[in-house]
Amino acid sequence: MIRKHILPALSMTSDGLIMCQEVWQALKTYDVDVRWMVYGEWHEATYRRSPELKIKQASISRSIRALLRRLSTKNESYMSRSIGNLIHHNPAIVFFHALDQIKSYSNLIDPVLDSLRFVTSLGWDVLMYTLLAAFSDPIPNMKSDGVNVADWLQSECSVRSFSQIPTVFQILRPSPVNYFDGGLPH
Repeated sequence: MIRKHILPALSMTSDGLIMCQEVWQALKTYDVDVRWMVYGEWHEATYRRSPELKIKQASISRSIRALLRRLSTKNESYMSRSIGNLIHHNPAIVFFHALDQIKSYSNLIDPVLDSLRFVTSLGWDVLMYTLLAAFSDPIPNMKSDGVNVADWLQSECSVRSFSQIPTVFQILRPSPVNYFDGGLPH
């Protein structure tokens, strides 16, 4: 029910922070593996199921790219709030786009981290999934010289600062490490 009806409905809404919290109340009862499988399906397959969801995905992708293009330290507070509003209903799309931009432009790290002030509990959980999915991506971790760490990895390690994670998710800290050996559940 959550995978087929509730998450697609959440993706189509543009307001209603309460709906995000109610979806989280239902999802948090599941184990981390199950939730992350749901998030993977939400990001990869759900948006392909209907034309309306495809249009919504394209709209969110366009919006987050436009916001990230205009994001700077001067307009950080306004843009952070706008990014936070997009994160509420389509967190996986927004986080994957933001991480892709951070891989290329390390100066976006602080403004993107600032936007995490507006993230709901559902958003934090999806962020954990997104970070692990990005980190387990088969992109080379070393520069061509074989000695230095790739720039994108240095940027993402800055994002992985656990200092901003709410206390609700403190229990998840050891869990993500366990997935590096076996990969993410799909």
